[in-house]
Amino acid sequence: MSSLSPNLQLPASPLPRAPCTVKDREPMTSDEVQRFFDAYGPMVLRRARTLLGDKDAAKDILQEVFMKAMSDNVEVEVSAQAASWLYRVTTNLCLNQIRNTGRRRELIKQHMSSSEPSEDGLDTAQTARRLLAEADQQWSHAAVLVHVDGMSYQEASDVLGVSTRTISNFLTRFRTFALERMGGTG
Repeated sequence: MSSLSPNLQLPASPLPRAPCTVKDREPMTSDEVQRFFDAYGPMVLRRARTLLGDKDAAKDILQEVFMKAMSDNVEVEVSAQAASWLYRVTTNLCLNQIRNTGRRRELIKQHMSSSEPSEDGLDTAQTARRLLAEADQQWSHAAVLVHVDGMSYQEASDVLGVSTRTISNFLTRFRTFALERMGGTG
């Protein structure tokens, strides 16, 4: 997996190709789609709701994830490999949405009068989402895996395909970035 420079700002990273795709496979039947959705839908929805904090936005991500699974011709067998791929795709789509929402807010702010209330009154969840949107995508992803999902550095390194040392570096950079953004010292 290639490592992106922390200063490189990409609008959205390409989503990982499903490791469980079958290129010469016929498209999923409606029964296969239903079975796949029944097996993984709740997991995907729960993940999206946790990251986005919005039930309707989470449902949109749920649809997008399963549309991607069908377009990538994912093998529909219930497996750890399929679950891992769906989890990673869901996380990436959610972080992209958080990032894009932050960009839209910035554009709106630029075109609005300066009499708007300050962001200082944001609650903790909104502040966390704003920081995730503004930070480097890899730093954000590592922070979500370790601090939100409670994964160990080893588990996070397995999901992201990097070393545990790299996870530690991502978290340190995210922490430094967050403290600077919030006006703290660290």
